[in-house]
Amino acid sequence: MAIIAREGRQRRRLSARLDVSRLVASALDPHALLETVAAWMSDLVGATEFDFLYQKGCRAHLWGMHPRSRILRRTAGRVAPGSLRGGSLALLRLLATVAIGCSLTAPAMARTAAPEFAGTARLDVFATSDVFPGGDTREPDQGLRLGLAPEVTFHAGDHLRIKPWADLGIERYHVYPERDLVAYEFGVDLRRSNVRLRLFHGFANDELYFPDPSGDAIVDRRNTGAEVRVEVVPGVRLHGGIEREENAFDELHPERDDRRWSTRLGVERGQAQTFRTALTWFYRDTQSITDLYSYGQNVLRLDAEGALVARLHGALRLEGGVRSYRTGDVFASNFSRQDNRWRVFTTLDHPIAGPLRVEFGAQWRATGSTRDAKNSVVRGVGLGLVVER
Repeated sequence: MAIIAREGRQRRRLSARLDVSRLVASALDPHALLETVAAWMSDLVGATEFDFLYQKGCRAHLWGMHPRSRILRRTAGRVAPGSLRGGSLALLRLLATVAIGCSLTAPAMARTAAPEFAGTARLDVFATSDVFPGGDTREPDQGLRLGLAPEVTFHAGDHLRIKPWADLGIERYHVYPERDLVAYEFGVDLRRSNVRLRLFHGFANDELYFPDPSGDAIVDRRNTGAEVRVEVVPGVRLHGGIEREENAFDELHPERDDRRWSTRLGVERGQAQTFRTALTWFYRDTQSITDLYSYGQNVLRLDAEGALVARLHGALRLEGGVRSYRTGDVFASNFSRQDNRWRVFTTLDHPIAGPLRVEFGAQWRATGSTRDAKNSVVRGVGLGLVVER
């Protein structure tokens, strides 16, 4: 099986150009479509020097740029890969909260307007110069991602709004098909006057964390959290949140299992349709079961987005952080390790027709570590079609 896995990860280089006739001919075959797009993007940027990523928020991607985006953060705990045991309790609690809230407000909801349905669907093409940064060699890849995010809003009386939502992400990779992933996140927003409370839970199973000749590292992720947003004066909002994340690795890498608590506080001003700025501080406290991968991390993030010219909308995110490992064993590879991590994200989107718009994104990420083997630089761009109702 290990030989088959290694053979399946051999890099394939395509030289075909993307033309309309080939794209149409392959549209009904997902694998043919993926090869067509991957070949075009490799020709466009020279194969290994760029990282085509898409907008939205997972560790290696451009997710989370827009203020309404839900970020699926990866998570930890001792969960058997492929099972939902680690997140089932949190899931039941979240569903119970939603059910109780809806039942208590049902009489008022019955006297108000009908529910409002909305949502977003998007298809992105991306490629990466290093899908597993921090290794000895770069490992470029290309792929497709489908995202679906439905939501429904209930009005309870004149002031309370209850909005359940879900977010599904399906990723398919070209060079490393073992990294194919289906990620879920769902929750509920409760809004009354100038206060919004968000409760959410997400999970992803059997993610390839990194390839290894002796046995790939496979991880299940869970995250559960809450966020509060308050408008203190017109146009100025304070927000804060807390999130518990769990990562459960397979039986070959149990020493990497960990739990993480993330706290964030921030302030934002303005509206995305005109001009919005936000400043957010994060603290992540990660505790691995062996202490070999335990660390604390401070991150400061600056966001700016707004209307530009000719119906063009732009967004920029600057992020810098310091990660300090707390490994107590002198012989451990992460002993006294410290990383400086920098990220720059940018997107441009333009409407095409009705609810359809096209979006271009780019990013640059760099890690400077006292452990030289973990230094890395990743560049990227991505292209997506978005339908939002």
